[in-house]
Amino acid sequence: MPSTPGDRHQLRLVEDVVEVCLDSAEENMVSAMSLRASALLDAQWNGWARPLATASAMNDFLNRWRSNDPNGTWGDAIEEEGQLVYSSSDSDDPDIFPRAGTTRSGEPLYDLTGWMWVPIESAKPGFSPTSGSSLA
Repeated sequence: MPSTPGDRHQLRLVEDVVEVCLDSAEENMVSAMSLRASALLDAQWNGWARPLATASAMNDFLNRWRSNDPNGTWGDAIEEEGQLVYSSSDSDDPDIFPRAGTTRSGEPLYDLTGWMWVPIESAKPGFSPTSGSSLA
């Protein structure tokens, strides 16, 4: 039996944030363009990182990308019926991310598996994790 919520969900919990970027040009793989996730799932999806983040962290990430790349098709993420729904003008079908727990303060966390996320330096193996989130 797992001893912590992180063990149960194969999670690496972090004290504050773990930064992940979309697979992109090297100049975009920096903290200023990263998603500030609350945790990473240990198991990967097709070789990509699997972050857990709040809706506010996702929207902050999207807003920074929108400012950096005004010609991009950066949509919006809204919380709807226990899920985070991302829709943009370049797709008819929204991306739906399930709820996966809460932060210490009770803010919902969503499993953002399905995008091509790459951890930046602080999230790479060897980083010393500590508990920062509670999983439902």
